[in-house]
Amino acid sequence: MRMSKDYVLENLGIVKRNAVGVVPSLLEIRLFGRYQFDNYDEMTSDVDIMLLTSDESLSGLNFFRRDSCKRSLLSEAVLQDTGRKFKEREDLKLVSLFDMGMLIGRDNERGDIGRNMYKGELSYCKFLRNLIKLGEYLFQKAWVRMS
Repeated sequence: MRMSKDYVLENLGIVKRNAVGVVPSLLEIRLFGRYQFDNYDEMTSDVDIMLLTSDESLSGLNFFRRDSCKRSLLSEAVLQDTGRKFKEREDLKLVSLFDMGMLIGRDNERGDIGRNMYKGELSYCKFLRNLIKLGEYLFQKAWVRMS
């Protein structure tokens, strides 16, 4: 099924609008992977989207604090009103700051997943108000740039 870049951009706009409205403590939305580069294939490429939040109950890796039901409901809400083709090929990553600390340096056979997410195209950014979280976030970003 062909998915033009215009179609993807239209659906990304819907994702952004929905995410800003429903994801608590949303910090960033980034587009990463093939779509970001020139090797996007309209027939086969998926669309990798990262939603970074400071709400640790939305962590995918912190099993002590994770609320799986909440994660699932938010993912559905973020993808509401997007097209059928887009839903079939999207790869939505809902990650917390804790997750990013764990993902940087993790190789998923296509490179460092954490670095790839951080180097993705920034679609939305909200300034962190919690100074400790801001410090952690800036340290992680600086470490990615230095590597």
